[in-house]
Amino acid sequence: MIGNSPGPAPSTPSPDLLDAPGEAARPPAPAPPRPAPPPGSSTSSGDEFYALLAEPAPDPFLQGGSGEGAAPAAPEPTGPAMPAGPEPRADHAGGPDPDGLPAPFLAPPPSTDNGIDLPVVFTPPPDSPPSPASHAAAAAAAYPDQGANPDAEDPAEMAPVRWRSLLLASYASAVTLALIWILWTGRGLRPTPATAEPAGEARAVDRGNSFEGLIAKPSPPLPPGNIVALGSTARLGGLEVVPSRITLGEARLERLEGTMDEFREVADVLILRLRLRNLSEAQAFAPLEAAFARDSGLADDGTYIETADGRRIPMYRLAVESEWSFPDQPFTTLKPGAQADTVLVSQPVRDADLAGPFTWHVKLRTEPYRTDVLGVRFQASDIRR
Repeated sequence: MIGNSPGPAPSTPSPDLLDAPGEAARPPAPAPPRPAPPPGSSTSSGDEFYALLAEPAPDPFLQGGSGEGAAPAAPEPTGPAMPAGPEPRADHAGGPDPDGLPAPFLAPPPSTDNGIDLPVVFTPPPDSPPSPASHAAAAAAAYPDQGANPDAEDPAEMAPVRWRSLLLASYASAVTLALIWILWTGRGLRPTPATAEPAGEARAVDRGNSFEGLIAKPSPPLPPGNIVALGSTARLGGLEVVPSRITLGEARLERLEGTMDEFREVADVLILRLRLRNLSEAQAFAPLEAAFARDSGLADDGTYIETADGRRIPMYRLAVESEWSFPDQPFTTLKPGAQADTVLVSQPVRDADLAGPFTWHVKLRTEPYRTDVLGVRFQASDIRR
């Protein structure tokens, strides 16, 4: 085995010596010989390229002519030169082989002694997704006033929207306060207009002779057991009926709802007075109902006055649920054995229509679930004035 001959160890001069006065710049040391490439290898490999970058030779463009700043020459070795072998890679220890990596991912070369660092830019593959950092940097460069958020709205563009929202909120607040004030004070609410009374009830307001034409419709005959004269007693099922008298004159109408103590007088009407008695032992019912007493006279089983010439005089026309009523015409429910007096009022009639005989058809409830019609016969002479 052949070793190196003993000799002085190579030493690197101190950088401070270059600044000493009178010190001349030493010429650069010659580069050590590079080993020949192995057979079959390419001279343009990555190892050769990095070996060239690792040489300490200064940049010829930075030396000038005075030699100031040149690197000191290294002492030449005194012993016989050893055959140069491949130098170990510092960045290859414990890592992957850089020859197998693409050029953009190779480690940067070490810094040279002339103080110049070569920047190396790592370019990612074209198929790799962009990183969030690069996206943020591009956004910051494109939108310098908005930072890294290109989606932020321009304050100038948001101003009209804010004004519209402000106006809408102000209007809604004003309407809400006005509504609260109206509900709190009760002002601004118009009273509900009074409902106009039906045409049939208009006669109750004006006193006078308001005559309507009689209904020209023949009436079916009544059973003989249902026909009675004035002052006689009739029994229909569980009801006893006594028609006492008939008068021609005025009737009083009172208003049950609205203004108190309001009444009207209707004239030239026929009034039939009845006494009703419940003969049932256990059932209570109302013999006279509003629908019976305010009949229009069109139904054959209704309440009306049949004239001698076959026409009909209907009852005083009121709505079934009218707020006007005759005080002498109650619609009470009779308990077993109880009795009550009531009246039936016709529409205004003329003297020419009072040529008898007459039959007053009276529809009554004789049992809780049964109705019947009573016929009261009378003459014109039976009418009291």
